Amino acid sequence: MNDSQGVLDFADRDRHRANPSRWEARAQVSPQLFAGATFNSQLDEIRLSGQMLAVYGCMSDQQWRTLAEIRAFIKRGSEAGISARLRDLRKKTWGQNIVNKRRRGDPSLGIYEYQLIVNPATRLVSNAGGLISK
Repeated sequence: MNDSQGVLDFADRDRHRANPSRWEARAQVSPQLFAGATFNSQLDEIRLSGQMLAVYGCMSDQQWRTLAEIRAFIKRGSEAGISARLRDLRKKTWGQNIVNKRRRGDPSLGIYEYQLIVNPATRLVSNAGGLISK
């Protein structure tokens, strides 16, 4: 251990005494934003958070879009992944937004389009590589 390490330890102890709640908050683990049997936070959290932010940014204008149109707009992920993010946006963790769904064109083709109505009481913010619903 060098001398500067001892000084830093002393300074850290002083900072902790001055503002313990800040240090405790810094040590807390952020809540898990995604879940599932195949979800691995180390491998998936950043990718899914980025995709969520992109889908939210694309859809927050309340325009109707198909999964293919959303994918073309955000230039990432699969249509299945985008569909999962739209479902996530309905969850309490992500603000309990409204995601409307309707058929587009010939009903026999099975093409759907989606519209996001953002819950005005919540918003998504980027937080050091992840997202938080506020």
